[in-house]
Amino acid sequence: MVFDLCQTWLKYRVEAKCSLELARGVKAVIAVRRATVSDATDMGRIYVETWQDAYAGLLRDGGLLSMSAKRRTSRMEAMICDLSSKDVCLVATHETYGVIGMASAGPTRTRDLPFGAEVFTLYVDPNHQRLGAGRALLSGLFSAMHQAGQRSLVIWALGGNPARTFYERLGGTEVARREGITFGDSHEEVAFGWPTMSLGDEARVEET
Repeated sequence: MVFDLCQTWLKYRVEAKCSLELARGVKAVIAVRRATVSDATDMGRIYVETWQDAYAGLLRDGGLLSMSAKRRTSRMEAMICDLSSKDVCLVATHETYGVIGMASAGPTRTRDLPFGAEVFTLYVDPNHQRLGAGRALLSGLFSAMHQAGQRSLVIWALGGNPARTFYERLGGTEVARREGITFGDSHEEVAFGWPTMSLGDEARVEET
């Protein structure tokens, strides 16, 4: 039953994305700004939908389907309210659809790697990917962390996550691996690092 529900949900997401692709026609205008509490609902939805889209087949269906946008919204509100002067939370906005992506970063939590800053979240609505929002968000994090005195940055991704190619196109290189636990299962996580916080030469706006 859970598998059938997940398959139905994925079919809906694919159809919705295809419809949007056919309707685009004009290059979107993406803007990045600091998140406010009023963005929390969109951020919570994007967080959950991106996990369910990117991690289907990699993480437990039951765990993904149990994720709640309402609960995640509450966490986003708390995160925004509790940001320190060393942290940043950004949203990417589309001229028509509003908030379509979110990202956050701060001083690294991985003390055994030679990177000063760490990306904690970087998610783009599955229906609005390949418009440049992911690149714009990462660039915004680089700028904010540089202003905070940081000179290098790392991000951890689930092994098998298709975002790997996105990070590599934007200049990230694999620097470490570790074991993590999600929904009760162990899995491999991969770290990508930017020693100088600069986007790669092959970075293209349409990549995500």
